[in-house]
Amino acid sequence: MWTRELESCTSVAFTIVPSTETQTVVARDGVNRVFFRKPGDCHSPGLKTCLDFDTLAVTSTFISREGVIHEADIEINAISAEWLDLDRQDATSTGFDLQNALSHEIGHLLGFAHTCYAGGEPWPIDDAGQQVPWCDSMPQEIALTTMVARIEPGDLERRTLSEDERRG
Repeated sequence: MWTRELESCTSVAFTIVPSTETQTVVARDGVNRVFFRKPGDCHSPGLKTCLDFDTLAVTSTFISREGVIHEADIEINAISAEWLDLDRQDATSTGFDLQNALSHEIGHLLGFAHTCYAGGEPWPIDDAGQQVPWCDSMPQEIALTTMVARIEPGDLERRTLSEDERRG
């Protein structure tokens, strides 16, 4: 889904490399990381912030003044959230689908904003230059997008981009 070239100036390739790091700190250090925040991580030296209890994941992007994304680190909350591959689990699970969350966070890595506004950040603007709707009163077509600001346990519907998201 994300590795297809959409624009001549954009291409993404992912390589999975095992890590033996015992400490993970979000930093512009030449390495894109995806890691799970575990109990005790909030007290690690060098960690400036910790995920809020109800935040499922966060992508920190490192962007040049020209707007070029050079690097990103994705933190997954393993402190207060249960993560599963719901294709292989009971669909009635109370856990969150990891692929759903990673699709959303990789969207941020590529520069996508939320498709609805939940508060606590600058109000996102859509591709038509309009403010996106409040998450509490969003239309159904927005609720089904990958980049919606909220997901529910057991949700499998946001693993791929909607037509609107594919258009940018």
